[in-house]
Amino acid sequence: MDKYLYYVDDKPYLNITNKCSNHCDFCIRNDRKTMDGQNLWLKNQTPTAEEIIEQVKTEKNLSQEFVFCGFGEPTENLSALLSVARFIKANGGTIRLNTNGQSDLINRRSTAKEISEVCDVISISLNDCTPADYQKLCHCEFGEDAFPALLKFAKECDENGAKVILSVVDVIGEEKVEKCREICNRLGLTLRVRTYIPVTQH
Repeated sequence: MDKYLYYVDDKPYLNITNKCSNHCDFCIRNDRKTMDGQNLWLKNQTPTAEEIIEQVKTEKNLSQEFVFCGFGEPTENLSALLSVARFIKANGGTIRLNTNGQSDLINRRSTAKEISEVCDVISISLNDCTPADYQKLCHCEFGEDAFPALLKFAKECDENGAKVILSVVDVIGEEKVEKCREICNRLGLTLRVRTYIPVTQH
C-alpha cells in the first residue's frame, strides 16, 4: 500500500506525490530509498484527497501540526493538498507546507492565496541566490524562470497571511548564504540555513 502518512520524530508528515519540477543535486531522494525505514515511493503519483484522508484518520491526534513534505513537491498534487489541509484544520490541526515555491508555474495560475488560506507555515526552498545558480543546483524543468517565480510566490504568501520561511542548504557556501539572507531581508522574510547530512540507505 502507498504510504501517504508517515512519521519523523513521531511527528506526522504527508507524502502526496513523488512528482517534482526540480532535480536538485542535494535531494534526499538521490541517496535514500526510505525515510526512517518508511518507503515513500508511490505507485499512484496523484492520490485523491479521499485516499490520503483515510490514512490521516488513523492518527488519533488530529489537533497537531501536519507537514506536507515527502518524496516529491506537494503542489504537484494541489487539489488533494488543499482538501486534505482543510480536513485537518477542520479537526483542529495546523499545516506546514515544505515546497520548492513553483506552484504557480506547475499549476499555470496564481495559487498563493488559496494555499495561504490553509497553510499556517510555508517553508520555501530558496536554495541559491541567482536564477542561473539556482538552475545549476536544482535543474528545474522551468529553467531560470523558476527563481523569480518562487520569490514572487513567497512574497504573495506572506501578503496573504501565511508565515513564510525561505531556506537554503549550507553546501552552497557562506558567501552565497549571505546573499540569500540579503534577498530575504529585502522581501521582509525569514531565512533558515539547513545543514546537509548525506545518508545512504539500501
